Amino acid sequence: MDTLFVFKIYLIYGLAFVTLFFAILLRDMSSSEIKIARVLPYLGISGLVLGFHEWSELYLAIYQQEFVITKPMEVLLLLKFVIAYLPLNLFAWKMTELLNPSMTKTVRRIWLALTTLLIAISVYQFSTQDFNAVTISATRNARLLFGLIACFVAGIGFTLYSKQLEEKEVPNHLYFLLSGIAFFIYGLGSALVFAQHGAWVLVFRCIGAVMLLITLWQALKMFDIERKQQIEDALSLSLQNQKLKELGELSSAIAHEIKTPISSALMSCDLLEQNRDNQDIADRQIVRIRRGLERAACISQEVLRYSHQHNIERERVNVESIVNAALDMLRYRLAQYDLTLDIDPKLYVKGDKALLEEVVINLVSNALDASANQRKLAIRVQKDHDKVSLKVRDWGTGMSPKTFEKATQPFFTTKPKGKGTGMGLALVKQIATQHNGSITFSNVCPGLLVEFKLPGVK
Repeated sequence: MDTLFVFKIYLIYGLAFVTLFFAILLRDMSSSEIKIARVLPYLGISGLVLGFHEWSELYLAIYQQEFVITKPMEVLLLLKFVIAYLPLNLFAWKMTELLNPSMTKTVRRIWLALTTLLIAISVYQFSTQDFNAVTISATRNARLLFGLIACFVAGIGFTLYSKQLEEKEVPNHLYFLLSGIAFFIYGLGSALVFAQHGAWVLVFRCIGAVMLLITLWQALKMFDIERKQQIEDALSLSLQNQKLKELGELSSAIAHEIKTPISSALMSCDLLEQNRDNQDIADRQIVRIRRGLERAACISQEVLRYSHQHNIERERVNVESIVNAALDMLRYRLAQYDLTLDIDPKLYVKGDKALLEEVVINLVSNALDASANQRKLAIRVQKDHDKVSLKVRDWGTGMSPKTFEKATQPFFTTKPKGKGTGMGLALVKQIATQHNGSITFSNVCPGLLVEFKLPGVK
């Protein structure tokens, strides 16, 4: 037989088994709920041992002409084969645990019966034959017991497990069936025939090993799908818990904010009842009632805007046009201020134009309130690597470190009571998150600089 051909075949299917070991080892199955996950590590160990076993067989096949195999060496070779196939037998035994209880008992009883029979035959042959005949018979029986039977049990396990997955409509179940067929092929090749019978024997074994690697590699993708689903579920649960936490905080803040205007309106109603005949007092209380209800309505509207997660209409929009549209909405307030604009007209982002205009309106409105004394503000839009940066600076008093931490919390405001709802920056942060952007604050001298960043597009 051509030595180079033998070398290539042994190398390929030895490498197939070693690769199978790493394919299983590198899969994260620690948190898997798929039953076969607890069995596959045994197959991985079996693949590693069988890979090195086949490479050692390669050494013997190449150099068999250079040394004489003695009786002790024949015994050692037999022991090497048995030891190499023990992990495979352990895997096959574990595979039977995945079957229904009655099938598990049946398969194991047949296996134990065949094992007992082959051992009895080997003992009988040992007592009636010479050493050479006993060695040949023991090798054949060992291949039948540890090779053929184990591979067939593993193949049956994969086949029946594939049917279980098919009934549950699990993807990739067909590859487990093909892996079972690959075990049948390799079992026949490694147990019933010997290399000296011809090159086709090595090819047969190689086909079984490579087919097992390819089909099981595809089957293992089921764990990647499961892992991805677990991550998505965990993320969804985390987001849900975060939403519940935010809902609790938001509900508490709403109750606190609405309590004051409603209490004021109720007190005015009491005073109105007591002074129905005094028109001046009645008019003043009606004004207070109206103001309190308008304040409560304003807070309710801001909460609705914050909590309403409508679908974002993403489109390519020019940032300069967004800023100009927002400034046009505030032109009456801006008329009394010294506004500095520095905008690159060639910058574009992808997002909801109406929401992004709302961001600019909120940031500029806050800057106008903060700069009420100096009457100055500056807006700059520039490219920052792959981002588009919108900076709004006021000439106010800036923020303290504690204020930085709370600035984007719903209902937090540094404005005088009744002058703001504290929802503006919360909405800006929400819109930034929806657009994969960010908002940051930094004190300058004098004033505050707010930077809103979004991914840029061409």
